[in-house]
Amino acid sequence: MSNHKLKVIVHVSAYYPPHIGGLERVAKISAEKLAKKGYKVRVITSSSSGIKKGIEQKDNINVIALWSFEFAHTPIAPTLLWHLLMLPYNSLIHLHLAHAYYPELVLFVSNLRRIPYIAHFHLDVEPSGFFGPLFVLYKKIVWAPVLQNASMVIACSQEQALVVKHKFGVKKENIVVIANAVSEDFFFPRIYTPPTRQIRLLFIGRLSLQKRVERLIEAVSKLTIPAHLTIVGDGEDRSKLEALVKKLKLTNISFEGKKNDKEMQEYHRNHDVFLISSDKEGGTPLVALEAMAAGLPIIGTNVSGIRELLSDTGILVNEPYAENFTRVIEKLWHTPKELITLSKKSSEKAKQYKWSRFIDQLEGVYQNIFL
Repeated sequence: MSNHKLKVIVHVSAYYPPHIGGLERVAKISAEKLAKKGYKVRVITSSSSGIKKGIEQKDNINVIALWSFEFAHTPIAPTLLWHLLMLPYNSLIHLHLAHAYYPELVLFVSNLRRIPYIAHFHLDVEPSGFFGPLFVLYKKIVWAPVLQNASMVIACSQEQALVVKHKFGVKKENIVVIANAVSEDFFFPRIYTPPTRQIRLLFIGRLSLQKRVERLIEAVSKLTIPAHLTIVGDGEDRSKLEALVKKLKLTNISFEGKKNDKEMQEYHRNHDVFLISSDKEGGTPLVALEAMAAGLPIIGTNVSGIRELLSDTGILVNEPYAENFTRVIEKLWHTPKELITLSKKSSEKAKQYKWSRFIDQLEGVYQNIFL
């Protein structure tokens, strides 16, 4: 076994599946694939993820779910510091960065015990709720030193790499771009058939402020063509969104709740267009990649994290978002050839984002640190 595989790779993530989110799924799939390649892998996460408190061991992976409580949209695990302090001397920490509390503890333990860490910068999360302004201040004070002291920072896109460099002061040579990847299970060799009775629209994702699903609901309310929007996922905004649908008296929108991978693949096969309406994404959003692998045309907001992925593949929507989503959907309904073209573009683009590429690049980062 090569020298670097004698190290213990420790993924630290505030949340982990079954908790919904692209970050969580990237952490899980990375851990599993590294374990299959012979690495010793440990995952430290919170019981807020929906995992039973304790240690679950499978093959080369130990998943440690720490008891936690939620505060300001962050799972606080009181024993996290202890578990980090007790890591083996030959560990490498892979920090999945998007929440408070976890980064500063990783930085502290790294400095104290000289354990190197990688900061995987998934998303520059926007503030929300009562403590939102404090989170802005927190990022200025904490995230900059966390990112600057990392052995390497992984950004998910070129746009995101610029944010890491200019906003947080990380040296260019310490940043590597590794785009998210899509599992082989999501690839579906379809011959795209344009809809004739109604256009079936699909959204998959967390129902939270950042995702701005109300834009899609408002867009559907303005459509003059036969259409149905399926919303797959769950989150803190679900009741608000359901209330909006009721207020607008819409009967062509359904909420399906949280689904597993196989169920999501079925939704891909039974829909015509995938929509992504976020204010911001971390870069190469996983839900969009998975829909592209199934050959779905993609319509998304022209914002950071979506723009880079869809610029030559899907359709980017500018403000005013709801009105322009409506306009694009109606135009596609009347130009079925364009839907076929977009489907082909999605399928071809998705082939560039396979997990084998992601893991090879990740191993390259690990090896450089171990040298």
